[in-house]
Amino acid sequence: MTDRVDARMAKLHVMAALLGIPVDSFFGGHAAAERCGEVSECLRLWDKIKTADGHHQALEYLRELADEPKT
Repeated sequence: MTDRVDARMAKLHVMAALLGIPVDSFFGGHAAAERCGEVSECLRLWDKIKTADGHHQALEYLRELADEPKT
């Protein structure tokens, strides 16, 4: 049983690293679940973009949003 739990935790660590979030985000209640859902939607939408140009446009837009000053 411990090996299975260790394997699952290892997968969570990989997923968290790929998403750029702490592992605790998977266990952090409503706000963390909402963020994970949003990240999941972004990945689903990314997968629906079929061209390199589309990926480039999406990344450029996200970079612009990320660089906007917080108000």
